[in-house]
Amino acid sequence: MAKITFGGMWVDIESLEGKDKSYWIACLIFSIIAGMCFGVILGFTSESWLFEADVERTNEVSDIYKENSWLLYLAIAAVISTFIAGYTYIKVLVNQDDLFKKYNEMSMIGGACGFVFIGVPIAVLSPFIGYSPNFFDFFLTFAVGSIINGYRFSKKYLN
Repeated sequence: MAKITFGGMWVDIESLEGKDKSYWIACLIFSIIAGMCFGVILGFTSESWLFEADVERTNEVSDIYKENSWLLYLAIAAVISTFIAGYTYIKVLVNQDDLFKKYNEMSMIGGACGFVFIGVPIAVLSPFIGYSPNFFDFFLTFAVGSIINGYRFSKKYLN
């Protein structure tokens, strides 16, 4: 069974057995690949976010993709890597004990709360503060909430 370490933010790979270990390593590798792909894409589209609703900015992003057609292949690779990482994570999750499944639930609930309590107010206040949030901002709020609740889980159930 997976041992949750580092204050609820990591799983000890040595605690996994057999296929779970290889699936977990594959999940990490494909997550890193997806993150690198998304990072390069954001680097090229930083002045005009890909998921922005503004038509002018969307046209700018389209121009960037026309000039750098390889970015489209990078985006496809990022999406495929994300799906593979999710698939391998689920393959590990189904073989774990109830404590790990509870950890997973608490982390996801924390992520949802991060989105609702941080992301939504930013979106509502965006016209007043002059900042237009995008998909990656909301993903970051989810990640922050997930980390906070993973830490809370560690303090409550593991210590």
